[in-house]
Amino acid sequence: GHRVPSTGVCLVVTVDSPDEGYSPRQIASAKNARKAMSMFGSPSAATFKLMVRDNFINNCPVTLDAIRVANNIFGPDAASLQGKMARQTPEHVDIGLVEIPPEIIT
Repeated sequence: GHRVPSTGVCLVVTVDSPDEGYSPRQIASAKNARKAMSMFGSPSAATFKLMVRDNFINNCPVTLDAIRVANNIFGPDAASLQGKMARQTPEHVDIGLVEIPPEIIT
């Protein structure tokens, strides 16, 4: 048989953690922001930012920075996307009928 010579090299792909670069306090604030979003009916991040910025919520400990960090770490809130991602109508597939020659049928 044919042997491939071993070079002793191992390549490893690494992925940065989404919360890398944030302090433990920022991560905790981001988790609290997500918890607060769910308590208020899972509005979109933009709507929740407006609610916080315009003081619609009394004594709200969530900051705009916490909402931004939450979106960076966790991505868009799945509950707030539910129902907003409408299914698009697929393109119509035309089924062309083909005559079968009589020689094949018999």
